[in-house]
Amino acid sequence: MSGYIERQASEETKNIRWGRLSTIGRGGCGAVAAYNVAVALGRNPDFLRLVQEMERRRMPSIGGLCGMNVIRLKLWLQRRFGRAELSLFGAERWEEKTRFCRAVVIFYKNKGIFKGNHFIAGAREADGFVFHNAPNLPVGCALTMEDAVHRLKKAGHTPIFLLVL
Repeated sequence: MSGYIERQASEETKNIRWGRLSTIGRGGCGAVAAYNVAVALGRNPDFLRLVQEMERRRMPSIGGLCGMNVIRLKLWLQRRFGRAELSLFGAERWEEKTRFCRAVVIFYKNKGIFKGNHFIAGAREADGFVFHNAPNLPVGCALTMEDAVHRLKKAGHTPIFLLVL
């Protein structure tokens, strides 16, 4: 696999095991976000090896049924890329926090009571961030951080955490 993963439920990735009880298609958005961050930072890792390494480190939560813990993703990114700053949303300073970064990860609560959470990764471009594996944001379109968060909220989602790299 080369380049970004745009949809975790694509034929290429949806049936890859994520933990003992799930697949990338169902609960692997954290692994996809980690992979997309690596690509944004100039690396092109092997996605299967990345998933296997995360499984060895017990990163899938509850056998993969609950995806991945935000703190574990932050620590994994820090070990690989040196910097991963975690912030809670609510301080309305998205642009300021991401002004000089090369990549971001947004963790948000999906619309609806039992819809779970989702990770999306954004790669810095000249005009803003291009988000990957982001079903509610336009594919390949650069957005400011404020615009991306506004669009997520407008779709009924609740941004919770921001990881800045």
